[in-house]
Amino acid sequence: MGLNIKQYAEKTSLPVNFLTEKLNIKESGNGNIEIPYYSPYDNDYFRSRIRNNAKRWWSPGDHILPYGLDNWMTTKDDYIVLCEGESDTQTLIFNNYNCLGIPGAATFKEEWAGEFISYFMTVYIAFDNDSSGKNGTNRVLAKLRKGGYIGNVKIIKLPEDVNDINDLFKQKAANFKAVFKDLLHEAKTASFKLDVNNSTSEDSDVIVTLPSEVTDNNVQQLPYISLSTYPLTKMSYLVEDFLPNGCISMIYGDGGQGKSYLALYLAILVASGKSFLSKTVKRGKVLYADFELSPELQRQRLEKTCKGLNIEPSLLSDNLHYLAPGSQDNVPTSLMELIPAIKNEGFDLIVIDSIGAALTGDPEAARDICKLFQQLRELGTVLLLDHQAKKQKGDKARDKTPFGSVYKTNLSRNVWHLSAIPEKGEDTLDCLLKNTKCNFSALSEDLGLSLRFDNGMFKIEACEIDIKFLEHLGVKEQIIIALSNLKEATAAEIAEGADLNLGTVKSKMSLLIKEGKVKNTGKKEGRAHIYTIVITEVPVDNDNDNAQHKNQQIKDCQDADLSEGAPS
Repeated sequence: MGLNIKQYAEKTSLPVNFLTEKLNIKESGNGNIEIPYYSPYDNDYFRSRIRNNAKRWWSPGDHILPYGLDNWMTTKDDYIVLCEGESDTQTLIFNNYNCLGIPGAATFKEEWAGEFISYFMTVYIAFDNDSSGKNGTNRVLAKLRKGGYIGNVKIIKLPEDVNDINDLFKQKAANFKAVFKDLLHEAKTASFKLDVNNSTSEDSDVIVTLPSEVTDNNVQQLPYISLSTYPLTKMSYLVEDFLPNGCISMIYGDGGQGKSYLALYLAILVASGKSFLSKTVKRGKVLYADFELSPELQRQRLEKTCKGLNIEPSLLSDNLHYLAPGSQDNVPTSLMELIPAIKNEGFDLIVIDSIGAALTGDPEAARDICKLFQQLRELGTVLLLDHQAKKQKGDKARDKTPFGSVYKTNLSRNVWHLSAIPEKGEDTLDCLLKNTKCNFSALSEDLGLSLRFDNGMFKIEACEIDIKFLEHLGVKEQIIIALSNLKEATAAEIAEGADLNLGTVKSKMSLLIKEGKVKNTGKKEGRAHIYTIVITEVPVDNDNDNAQHKNQQIKDCQDADLSEGAPS
């Protein structure tokens, strides 16, 4: 008995144009329809599932793949729903849910866990609401675990009066999205344990327990921690107030801003124990994993930096280690492959230069970034270098973020934004390091750095944060700098000096007065009040002291901004 597109649309309650245009389903010409399966290896629809009203079968092909891999290739979601068969998959795709269809639970391959599933933080299994669906769920979960999937696996329980997802859609078409969203929220985590006795079953080393079957006797016992009695420790830093121990930090910025020079400089300081400006550095073993440059170029930079620090390069041989994946033989070319090889080497700091070059997946996809950061956490103290998103018209330099997924920032514990002020013909690159995220304390104060390239050496020195950094600073910081340079000024003069909107300056001035950083002199120019900076210490005729005072005022503004945005 034949089956055409119109009949299949009526059978599934899915629109004809969706089936034909989105899913490329077509009629074969002999009373059947062809449902194409996409192969990510060939970037093509390599085979079709033939079906009619009586049965379904494969056209000639070498192997079976999940259904819906073309949709899988483009998703940026951090979850996936595994369902049974094509119509369920088509239903979820139509309703904008990320999914893959398994053409029969018995066909699920263990290696699919790594090939297709490992990118997602959570996997939902939504097989048919019958005994075969239940058995298939157990089988797939066991193969996911055997295949190395370490994420969260949840089981979707369909209502008792429906057989599968498409059946639910036909009953609840008007509000299916909301109904299925509720099912996702209500899904229970499946438990599993290793079977040390290993019976004759091919899945015998994983025993699956579905949520509805859990009892006190077979629940996996978890090692709960009592936080109130857990040993209390202080946060420690590899580089004081800059690079915390045991977590992921990131420095990002445009190309040519000095990120790699700064990272190598920090690596040398940690390897030698020398201080960073006035910040204490704990000596340790360092790995610099360089996905961008070659050993020859980095050796030249090392020589210049050691010369600037007055360090003999040979003294770093025990503590400073270097890998160049991609240009060095017998070294994994991807970061995901490199991590297992280096995680037990006892490094106190691992520098990754850069995450964009090291990542083999999509930097804009949450699934790829989350999977990478999950592995990076095993490395201890990590410093990532990254590029920032391209500046668009109207963007403020200070508001730029790392390129790609927001999870780069979300999963880093400590983030610094590096901005440089290039001056043509100069051997110095003045930079601003701005702490945009810190999970352990208030944001650290901005650091002004001068990267100096002269006489065959490289140095980093402290740099005053002044008017040249205006576009990289917050509004209140810009007002402080402009008013410091003007000594006394009206709001209009401050707005002109800082290139800010007059209304914005006036609103911020009232806050700065309340915070005790600016005061009204009592003088006027016409009807406009004249303001000045509040000097909190006895003024000294010393440029360095004035710079320190200005920088402290800027730091106070940052702290005030932080408290204004803090949740109540």
